[in-house]
Amino acid sequence: MFQEDTITFLPAPAVTDSLAAADSVLTEAAVHAVPAEEAVEILPMDKAFPGSDLRMLSAEPAVFPHDTAQWEDNPVNSILTLASILLFLLNLRNFLDILPSIARCFTRWKENLNIDGSIQLMRDRNIVAAILIIPFCLIADRFGAFAPDFFEELPHWVGCLPLVGAFLAYILLRRILVIILRPKRSHEDAYMSMHRSSFNWFIILCIITFTTVAALSLCGTAPTVIRKVFIIETAVIYFFFLIGKLQISASFCNPLTTFLYLCTLEILPTGLLVAAALMH
Repeated sequence: MFQEDTITFLPAPAVTDSLAAADSVLTEAAVHAVPAEEAVEILPMDKAFPGSDLRMLSAEPAVFPHDTAQWEDNPVNSILTLASILLFLLNLRNFLDILPSIARCFTRWKENLNIDGSIQLMRDRNIVAAILIIPFCLIADRFGAFAPDFFEELPHWVGCLPLVGAFLAYILLRRILVIILRPKRSHEDAYMSMHRSSFNWFIILCIITFTTVAALSLCGTAPTVIRKVFIIETAVIYFFFLIGKLQISASFCNPLTTFLYLCTLEILPTGLLVAAALMH
């Protein structure tokens, strides 16, 4: 009833036999052991490896950089995000109080002087602008809006701290230039109002970019597209800021002095910031 299995003993090849002969015997046995419809072609070793050896690549295995980790998983970014939300909620009243005056700065350059003329409005404006620095840097870092090559050499755990440091260095440089180029006392108030108008426009920039980024993220827009929109909006708001600052400066300075102020106080530090972003 049952057919006994037959074991066939193949003679061991002599040491002097060629490697190709042994391979052909093994190949023929493997073909007979597998059904015809499932048989695969097995090449003799001398044809499969014509060079008689197998060489492996000497290249080292690829190492993934630290930025492959999720941005949200970074403890520093998470802590800064929670702290920013908490600070904003605690100062929400200040933001609502300053919002109407900030909105008028977009259409009337004299509103910048009016804000500085009110101690309460100026105080609320300064607090809100300081609170928005961290969220702005978080969003810029999240979408790579400012990502020079030397940032990639930093460890992943630092999160957006390098960007915050670069932003604070930019503010410090502008502050030093303001002190050095302070004009005569008769123009000091208007000069300081012109300098502090950057706080007003920074708040406007944050309102616009935060709203746009949130809307695009909810719509599932690609991060690269959000990054481009963020950069374009920042450039447009900065252009309007320069126009407003030019109008303030023209109210107490001649055109040549106004041009020198803009070049020294704004274009120079901003140019250094852009150059750092493009550094390779």
